[in-house]
Amino acid sequence: LDGSRSGVMCGPLVRTDWDTIKFGTNAIGGDSGSPVFLVGADNRAVLIGIFKGEHGATALDAATYLQPALDRLGVEIVTG
Repeated sequence: LDGSRSGVMCGPLVRTDWDTIKFGTNAIGGDSGSPVFLVGADNRAVLIGIFKGEHGATALDAATYLQPALDRLGVEIVTG
């Protein structure tokens, strides 16, 4: 997670399902909409989701997968 208020934070990937990524960090209010990424064995970050803001003492942090969100909006990422 690269939160707008909390900065870059690492945490374990806890579980995934068809539309949600659950992970453990200490995100704070204002981090919603931040990019969520995995770091591969080659140390490259791969963007996989957008932080949904489900945080708190009893809840795992959650993100929506990036590609389905882009599909729903009818947009694509352009690089370069």
